[in-house]
Amino acid sequence: MKSKFEFFEIVRIKADVPGIPDPLIGREGLISGMGDPDEYERRVYGVHVNEYGETFGIPEKYLESTGHLGKRSDMISRSRIQFCRSKDTKHPDDA
Repeated sequence: MKSKFEFFEIVRIKADVPGIPDPLIGREGLISGMGDPDEYERRVYGVHVNEYGETFGIPEKYLESTGHLGKRSDMISRSRIQFCRSKDTKHPDDA
């Protein structure tokens, strides 16, 4: 079965997802992975949400395409979001 979304496709989360504590409704993310379809031909997708710097497993019924494709370099990790500067370390943006 062909998947509904492509890798790095930008999707919008259209409803609150059970089991995920943070409110993701309305957020956009990139498809970073996909599971095999279940017996009803439904998939769970790995959706990387840059605001959180995390990837969430979200069933396809909670997702809609924005019609745009991203690329791997568009994903921002949690470590980049929570970059911690010590007084001995200079960040490249501080030049």
